[in-house]
Amino acid sequence: MQADLFDYLLPPNRIAQAPIQPRDASKLLVCQVKGRLGAWESGFSYSHKHFSDISEILGSQDFVVVNDSKVLPVRLLGQRQIRDRSVTQPVGHVEVLLLKRLSAELDLAPGAETWEALVHLAAKIKPGLTFLFEPGLVGEVVSTHEERIESGGIVRLKFSGVALERMGMQKWLERHGHVPLPPYIEREDTGADKDLYQTVYASHFGSAAAPTAGFHFTDKLLEKLKNKGVEIATVTLHVGLGTFRPIKVDNIDDHQMHEETFTITDEFACRFDAAKRDGKRIVAVGTTVVRTLESWAEHGSGPERRPGTFATSKFIKPGYTFNAVDDLITNFHLPRSTLLVLIGAAMGIEPMREAYQQAIAGGYRFFSYGDAMMIRGSKL
Repeated sequence: MQADLFDYLLPPNRIAQAPIQPRDASKLLVCQVKGRLGAWESGFSYSHKHFSDISEILGSQDFVVVNDSKVLPVRLLGQRQIRDRSVTQPVGHVEVLLLKRLSAELDLAPGAETWEALVHLAAKIKPGLTFLFEPGLVGEVVSTHEERIESGGIVRLKFSGVALERMGMQKWLERHGHVPLPPYIEREDTGADKDLYQTVYASHFGSAAAPTAGFHFTDKLLEKLKNKGVEIATVTLHVGLGTFRPIKVDNIDDHQMHEETFTITDEFACRFDAAKRDGKRIVAVGTTVVRTLESWAEHGSGPERRPGTFATSKFIKPGYTFNAVDDLITNFHLPRSTLLVLIGAAMGIEPMREAYQQAIAGGYRFFSYGDAMMIRGSKL
């Protein structure tokens, strides 16, 4: 299947640079269809609403699943260091994006942490390079995929320093790290982004990017849904930067999917199985939840499907049979992205393209801080 089927032209002014306030004042394009996710019959209809109206759409027969992963401020700005006559001197700026904490077995000294990271530096990167991040954090390149790599390469960084010994990496990042806003948000992050670039229910640190479909929920809206009898349950999938990696091959089957980890708790497994037995609709908030539930479904059903932590590199493409999810709430995604391919799998390529044109014509805001879309099937 050709990747250009998932391309479209978007006016630059439609890319949201900041979230709307309040969160649930965002627009919501509701795509009402007949049949099941991935196997719709003919007969689409569209309606334009606000996200707060979702309380009129969802009811006691809906089991809503959200991703409670939390974004750490994992963007670090620092300086490259060299030693000249036993004196350490700064020689240039460096930007580091932490991707994931590696096994503690790789930490070479007490109090050290080793991370996989994306490094931007105006020089080639090789083992032994050291960077200083104020206050008091030092990073050293301990390995690369090649002897030397160009700027923008992925490396292993060992962190140490007084700050790490005193407060630990997570607290240092919370205080001094920068929010890893996506590259299409063309501004520097602010202190407000540390709250705004999170869902209100985020609770487990681990993501390098936010599960943005959940941005539109407020505490008040969630309480309103619960009062209507809507069940809300959480899973955790830590979002990696591969989420934003465009498809650069002509045939989508040649695209290498990134791997992410997700966790299913005992409580969720029991509630999910009960919802299925009761004939409730499984409503996924975001493509990360779709990938989580569909990957978990591969482990069996009922008692055979165990809770736990799993890795997934699942690429959901048109022709896929959905086994766990009935409806989807999502944002509007980048052209030629795996996320848009998933939407094409869920509702069909032509309906997807029509829905996106409806959103462009209707003045919707796109991408992470933008508006939302709901793919809703007919009643079971």
